Amino acid sequence: SYLGQDLDLYGKCGGKRCPETICYDTLSNYKFFFTFENSNCKDYITEKFWSAFLRRQVPVVFGGSSSQDYAKIAPPHSCIHVKDFKDVKSLVDYLRYLDQNETAYNEYLDWTVDHDVYSEVPARRKWWCNLCEALHNRSKPA
Repeated sequence: SYLGQDLDLYGKCGGKRCPETICYDTLSNYKFFFTFENSNCKDYITEKFWSAFLRRQVPVVFGGSSSQDYAKIAPPHSCIHVKDFKDVKSLVDYLRYLDQNETAYNEYLDWTVDHDVYSEVPARRKWWCNLCEALHNRSKPA
């Protein structure tokens, strides 16, 4: 394995569990969040992608038809698409580089200066308010 002991797996396929009451705090301790789609459909992106942004993590994605699907809706230079690498080793080498290079890693978080991410949980109604506020706030892009 290229990752060895560097990868923690949560969920049904992993050995670790993340109870909902502490999951946000637990996952916030990680720099990267792997968000792989259950199916690779053009223009479909899982809600887990956005949860990585809420935790100020860099999403490592595998889904959609290409990284361009994510570029259409995500802040610029904010995620890493698996398909952009020739093989797993190249991806792992890049993630290790970012882990050791704070400046390069933080470039993936530069978007947080000008953009916000809103969660519709727990109040589903609130996202309409957030959208309206974002559209009327000209100091930040909508």
